[in-house]
Amino acid sequence: MLYTPRYEALRLQLQAVRIKAQLTQTDLAQKMRKTQSYISKVENGERYVDVMEFIDWCEICQEPPNRILQKILKSPKS
Repeated sequence: MLYTPRYEALRLQLQAVRIKAQLTQTDLAQKMRKTQSYISKVENGERYVDVMEFIDWCEICQEPPNRILQKILKSPKS
């Protein structure tokens, strides 16, 4: 698991925006041209998400990336 508090906040935010967009992991994976297991590993903290993948995730879920980043910046660093 990738356990820094900020990364934890990121993965929880990514999962929340996916759910808010009413997308399953499979739906999001197809739109991102990834596998469902990739989405699952990101959401479970087993895999880091690349910055471009982060932007794609946000755009697909219709969530401004800066909104998520603002929430993460408020999280403790360690």
